[in-house]
Amino acid sequence: MYFLLFFLAVEEKKTQRKAIKSREKTGGKYEMGMGNKERNSTKMSVEEAVNNFLQKMREAQRLAYSGEWQQSLDGFQSLAVELRKFKVSTPEDISGKEHLLKRTEKAISLVKQNIEADAELAETLRGHAARTSPEPPADPDVWSAPPSLKGASKPKKGTTAAATTSKSQKSSTTSTNPRAVPSTSNENKPANPSQDILPTNAAGEHYDASLYDPEVVRAVAATMESSKDNNMTMDKVIGMENVKQVLKEAIILPVLIPEFFTGLRRPWKAMCLAGPPGTGKTMIARAIAAEANSTVFLISSTDLTSKWRGDSEKILRLLFELARFYAPSIIFIDEIDTIATQRGSSGEHEASRRLKSELLLQMDGVKNQNDERRVFVLAATNLPWVIDEALIRRLEKRLFVPLPNEACRKQLIESSIQGINVDMNDFNVDEYARRTEGYSGADITSFCRAAAYNVLRRLDTSKFRTSIGGLNLDVLRAEPVRKIDFETALKQVSPTVNMEMLQKCEEWCDTFGSH
Repeated sequence: MYFLLFFLAVEEKKTQRKAIKSREKTGGKYEMGMGNKERNSTKMSVEEAVNNFLQKMREAQRLAYSGEWQQSLDGFQSLAVELRKFKVSTPEDISGKEHLLKRTEKAISLVKQNIEADAELAETLRGHAARTSPEPPADPDVWSAPPSLKGASKPKKGTTAAATTSKSQKSSTTSTNPRAVPSTSNENKPANPSQDILPTNAAGEHYDASLYDPEVVRAVAATMESSKDNNMTMDKVIGMENVKQVLKEAIILPVLIPEFFTGLRRPWKAMCLAGPPGTGKTMIARAIAAEANSTVFLISSTDLTSKWRGDSEKILRLLFELARFYAPSIIFIDEIDTIATQRGSSGEHEASRRLKSELLLQMDGVKNQNDERRVFVLAATNLPWVIDEALIRRLEKRLFVPLPNEACRKQLIESSIQGINVDMNDFNVDEYARRTEGYSGADITSFCRAAAYNVLRRLDTSKFRTSIGGLNLDVLRAEPVRKIDFETALKQVSPTVNMEMLQKCEEWCDTFGSH
């Protein structure tokens, strides 16, 4: 609408300037160019016609300013008809007429778009009101009964005792969890669509998610992995012995000997793993959750962001509520530096500040000593020095996760090539464990994978094709991965870890954390 009004004002000025230039060229008169004075006296002069057209355009513009779109459209259409009928002969007048007609047609198009937009908006609002607005009450001071209670018949005689018994049975089975609701049968499904998204906990209770939008519940449920679906073990995690020990002390041992972990020896509730990417931080989170028979929530920054205002805080709040409901549980937040940077910076967005505040509040709730539901927060970052100081304090234990040493690299290579045909006569694992210094665990896996693929590149697969055009897989399976394939892979795969960032991360952990 505002663009149309601005356009009309600008075009009126353009038309006036064009009329002035045309008048200057004709010596101060607007002549119709019809050849004689008699015809000029019987026909409207060009000057009078232009003034008439401008007056009609101003009137249509005034109607547009007032929001009377249909009247404005009628005015512009009438002006366009008169312009088409108006006859001129001089080149200047013809050019001015075409210019004014083109701009009038453009204004007609814009007014029609506004009319269609208003109609579409009104239809949407009417549909929304029909879906959400309750039936207006007869008495403005008294609301009518909810739809579910309308037409409900009164209880018959003799049903009072049965109702009382049913009520007492329901109260006797009520859970101590404030957000738990009894499990419902298929014949009596809940009206809330959010309830069926989440599974029951170990006690067979359903989480009452009626306060949350179904999309928010699905976003959190997608990050949840129960202990039944988690087949990772600590034995599959190579290296990181110090991290394993601290995680066992914080998660597993308090369950086995709870009387020991009291008072000053109370278990850690939150930990931060700082180190380069590809060192197995996510893997060890899943492994410790499987060892402790706990539910794990694998969270990234994208899981906590939403385009709707306030949804990010709701997702985070629901995440911690579900972690307590399905306790014991572990919340693993990967790349926490992307959502928990220092507060108070000049470019900080309001939504980011609200999300950080909610995270700090929920972390305080996790550390509540009176809450027996065990929830452990494990965070991972490559840039620990950008994390907000208040969150660093809440992450009680801060550990540095280094690159794998030579012994660990050897185990990683042996684990990666397990199950494939490797010619061990000319392949020395110790040699490549030494030559892959500076590689992360993910880099070593990529190195072994590239070596396995190099068999196809080394052989001419066209020689192994059968008569029907297929590939003789038996020949390819019999061909082992040789040393030349590993040599080629070593040239193809380079370490992805920045040594300067690694050193900076280690220095930060020396100052604020531990090894």
